[in-house]
Amino acid sequence: MNLFNHYKFLYIFKSSELKNISFLVIIIIYFFIFLYLKSNESEFIKDYFEFQSGLNFNISSNNKQIKRKIRIGIYTVSLSDGGLQRITARLINFLDGLKIFKIYLFNQKEKEPNEYKISNNINRVVIKNKNDVQYLLKKIKKKKIDLFIYQFPNLKEIKALNNLKNTKTIFYIHSSFFYWFYTQWYLVLDIYKEYHNSKYVISIIPLENDYLFKKWGINSVFFENFPTYDYYSVIPSNLRDKKILLIGRGRNKLKRFALGIQSIEYIKIQLPDVKLMIVSKLIELDEINNCVDNLNLQKNIIFANYSSDPSIYFRDASLNFLTSISEANPLVLSETKIYGIPNIILGLDYVSSAKNGTVIIYDDSPETLAKESLKILNKNIYKKKLSRDARKSMKKFNNNNIYHDWKILLLSIINDVKNYTKYFVRKSNNSNELYNILKRQIILLNRRIPRIKNITISDIENLPNIKKNFN
Repeated sequence: MNLFNHYKFLYIFKSSELKNISFLVIIIIYFFIFLYLKSNESEFIKDYFEFQSGLNFNISSNNKQIKRKIRIGIYTVSLSDGGLQRITARLINFLDGLKIFKIYLFNQKEKEPNEYKISNNINRVVIKNKNDVQYLLKKIKKKKIDLFIYQFPNLKEIKALNNLKNTKTIFYIHSSFFYWFYTQWYLVLDIYKEYHNSKYVISIIPLENDYLFKKWGINSVFFENFPTYDYYSVIPSNLRDKKILLIGRGRNKLKRFALGIQSIEYIKIQLPDVKLMIVSKLIELDEINNCVDNLNLQKNIIFANYSSDPSIYFRDASLNFLTSISEANPLVLSETKIYGIPNIILGLDYVSSAKNGTVIIYDDSPETLAKESLKILNKNIYKKKLSRDARKSMKKFNNNNIYHDWKILLLSIINDVKNYTKYFVRKSNNSNELYNILKRQIILLNRRIPRIKNITISDIENLPNIKKNFN
């Protein structure tokens, strides 16, 4: 063997030996990776069954679907200023506590300093082009979202989300059906036709979930809002002061704060020291300020800046006004009731917490509002009874029950349970009562919007005919 061939042989031998060693190293690395993944998979399956335990929800496990964390996206405008935002933050924190999920917050705004608090584990996705459906879909696909919780009344986006193949969508409805009548934004009514094609729909209004949606063929389940205060940790209001609360976005005309202010003009005749505390973000309140000035009520109206914890205003209040023309499941109603504060609400008998400790009036006049207010403020026995009834009625609302419902819903979706709604059958589904509520609401609707005075129960029950009076 010549010198050249000798060196060639040594080179081949060394290369072959090196390859064998490299191959061995790679095998060892792959072995440890396999053990690591197997361990993670085993741990994840353990977490999955821990998540499932205690729910009385019998399913056969599907290992293909539970090998990795399930990616959940939740879409909202922001996490500040409003009941929907508070509920979204509460839902995010609940889901983040379940180890089988990875949570993505789809937000139309960048992170703000005054947000409701959420876990630092949350992955944020800013939707800059909020009017571009394809941009939203692109973000959903890029993040490989398995389950998307959608909370907007956008028809194009609802249709697009219903057509996604690899992402399942929960449509979480936060607006009353009547809201679109009072805004006279009738085109939005078509969203209910599209909900008919949706597999997972959450309603927070008994009238809609238990009655109207059944008529319209919408497959929905009813969920309460997360209570923001713990019943047993709350010290009820002492009802000491002649103080009335009016809480919400004062700049929103549908909140009708002017009615509450105008009623004070009549109340102060008998109770000169009455105070109406308006708790709102102190922006765009020119009309409200003008109303106060025109009625010379500066001594009786107090403005307080909205806080993420409005309970600081509850401890000595005797009454709360809910003057909105439309609501779905207003947090301020449940919050003030937990604190034992009586409420007067204007026609909103379809919200889930409307009964007990509340006075419902079907009249939009400030004189009637004042008359009912004086009955409460002047009669301590009556006021205290309303207070007890209000607080007692909120005892049954607790986060554990709502967490349980969310777990059932999520398990149903993960496992493609077709008849999942059987787990959410409600006992208090009184169709006669719901029919009478709808009847009263139509009377109010015809009174408040004269141009649609011919609308009937039949029109509402038959969705395709709803818009016939608005063309």
